[in-house]
Amino acid sequence: MSSFRETLYADLQREYDLTLDRRKTLTGQASTLMAFAAVIESILGSLIASLATSTSARQGFDSIPYHNWVLAGFVVAFLGFMASAAAALLAFREERWFRTPAVPGPDVNGNIEILFDHGGDTQWKLFAYQLNDATVKHQAVNDSKFLLLKIAQWALFVGVLAVGSSGIVVLLGL
Repeated sequence: MSSFRETLYADLQREYDLTLDRRKTLTGQASTLMAFAAVIESILGSLIASLATSTSARQGFDSIPYHNWVLAGFVVAFLGFMASAAAALLAFREERWFRTPAVPGPDVNGNIEILFDHGGDTQWKLFAYQLNDATVKHQAVNDSKFLLLKIAQWALFVGVLAVGSSGIVVLLGL
């Protein structure tokens, strides 16, 4: 019977750890998306700035057939990458971390016995509630991070599609 109790406690602890590991992975993915979008944004930002400030760059760009479509594609791409970076930044933002509560008493296996033998003990009820509550709250954070990362990925896809279509227009126009 005690092996069942130990297994149950280990399962609760593993569920908490897996939820926490997934949160770390999602935060890492948000960081990667932010970095990628920032590199592309800086390139597109410098292109738009050079077109706005340099007359020779503007004349060269105006000589491209369908240059208005290309410029519109670059603007859409820039906005897509900005939206991707913003969503990734929101996903990167960390909510409050909930630590796993300490098992009451020094002996984990003996305390598991107490948990099942004395289920009405207030200390053990609080421990079980804290462990469950922390896991649920971490999972809620994971769900919101996952949604924001999906938005960031779709915005990134729109940006890449706009740059690709602008490049095709330039190639077909030359």
